[in-house]
Amino acid sequence: MSRRETASATNVPPPNPADDARPGEARREIRRVFYADWEMECCGTPFSVGDRVTWTLHRTESPDPMWEWELTNHGPDPADEDSVTGLVRSINVLIQGYRRPAGSRTYEEVAGERELRPVRTCPKWFSRVPGGTDDRPNHYVEETGALVELEIRSPDGRGGTATRQR
Repeated sequence: MSRRETASATNVPPPNPADDARPGEARREIRRVFYADWEMECCGTPFSVGDRVTWTLHRTESPDPMWEWELTNHGPDPADEDSVTGLVRSINVLIQGYRRPAGSRTYEEVAGERELRPVRTCPKWFSRVPGGTDDRPNHYVEETGALVELEIRSPDGRGGTATRQR
């Protein structure tokens, strides 16, 4: 896979020995979480690599292989998973290209035109480059959110230190 198709681990802090579980205590799991731009811009709080965060996640319905989980700041919903507390190991801004097919009024993702930009802190606002260029008039590029690697402890084997949100 190319750099455009995989998440970077270049901004992952070194392991903290104090975070290491003793044998038999808890296993660790890395969840790849998509944090949509509109979720952050609406009511999110920027976070950085190394921060502990508590988020409400649900398994994605999208077939995208880059992430299995999505964050929601809106709920609670009966279908929501328990909230999860974890350590942010990496953050990458997801940049996606879009095009408007001839005769259409809507844009669609351009397959393979995706890039990840590693950052230390998730931005509050994401950039959009509307319109196109002279050679690609029906094309634009947008930062659609952040791909986050979240390390969680799983003492119960279910995938997180869960606390029920009410």
